[in-house]
Amino acid sequence: MALPLGLASLLVLLTFASCEDAPLAEDKTSPVVNMKLDPRKKVLTWNSRGNVMEQECTLDTPPAFSTRQHPQVTGDNTYFCRFPNAVLHRGATLTVEGTAEGSPFQSVLEFHNSGREGSGAVNFSCLIYNLHLMRCNWTPGPAAPTDVQYQLYGWTSRHEDVVECPRYTADSSGTRVGCRFDELVGSQLTDTYFFLVNGTSVETPIQFTDFAPVKGIQIEKFDPPANLTVRDNGSHHVIHWDNPTLRFEVSSNVLFYELDIQRLPDQDVSGLPVALLGMVVGVAALVITVLMFLCTRFSLIHKLLPPVPQAKREVVGAGVAFLEVAWDRDSRRPSVQEAEDVLSVEEVQPSASGPGDPVGPASPQLLSPEEHRS
Repeated sequence: MALPLGLASLLVLLTFASCEDAPLAEDKTSPVVNMKLDPRKKVLTWNSRGNVMEQECTLDTPPAFSTRQHPQVTGDNTYFCRFPNAVLHRGATLTVEGTAEGSPFQSVLEFHNSGREGSGAVNFSCLIYNLHLMRCNWTPGPAAPTDVQYQLYGWTSRHEDVVECPRYTADSSGTRVGCRFDELVGSQLTDTYFFLVNGTSVETPIQFTDFAPVKGIQIEKFDPPANLTVRDNGSHHVIHWDNPTLRFEVSSNVLFYELDIQRLPDQDVSGLPVALLGMVVGVAALVITVLMFLCTRFSLIHKLLPPVPQAKREVVGAGVAFLEVAWDRDSRRPSVQEAEDVLSVEEVQPSASGPGDPVGPASPQLLSPEEHRS
């Protein structure tokens, strides 16, 4: 019974020793400790124990970005690698590999953007205008909670302190969706801007959103040209302007201009523009066309101009005209059948008696009713 107990004790001691030697063996294989990533500065740092040689760091980010570089070391034996162009909000895999005591080693750090998937800001963009102003805008993530609130941070170099947005703009629900910087720092052609937007919520953690660095000249909207003048020398026009004021000095071949010259429409004799006259003619033609269609379709002419009623022949008789005569009240009205005396005057030709005889009209004669009717 004592032999089995002694054998069991020996096995326990060996197992304990192997458990203690495992970390030592792992440290000997990978001397990297304190491996950390600063997502704002995009700097990977670590410390190495023992004699390390030929170290190299690698960054891989989805969907297919990969970069590799040799680290630098500080006085306190801290190694670091910078990845200024990396975008980390989709996650990253960082690897440090090298040789220690003649044996290769490799250490891996998996970086994850903590927070609800799809809660970070999207559609981010910035614009520099009026020389010293910059405006940035973004949209809340599709999975962001209703109480989300975003903060924007920016900087122009890795040595500069982070500056939070001094003036936010919000939508109708009060969520921050923009920022305005009233005074930009620096005014060099090589200005580089870094941005990061994170968020807070009572409901859930919010993912941050970072971006690749952007040069100021790529997002700057220049002012229009100054002192624009047009001169007519009789044969052609000469247009002249000065370059707009810029935040930095550039050569003349950097700026490109495009002219858009528009001629005002001519006017007719009455002073109305040709376009207005054409519109009036078009409206008139349209009205006439509609009226013609209605006249053809519904016989509008007969409705607008009905025929004048004609007098019936039974009322007016056969069209015999009544004679008009005057009579006294006390006398009987003459009948149309009664004959009336008609005085006829005839011209009498002069006789051949002689030039001294007087010539005058013939004496009036009375005609009988029978002669009058004939």
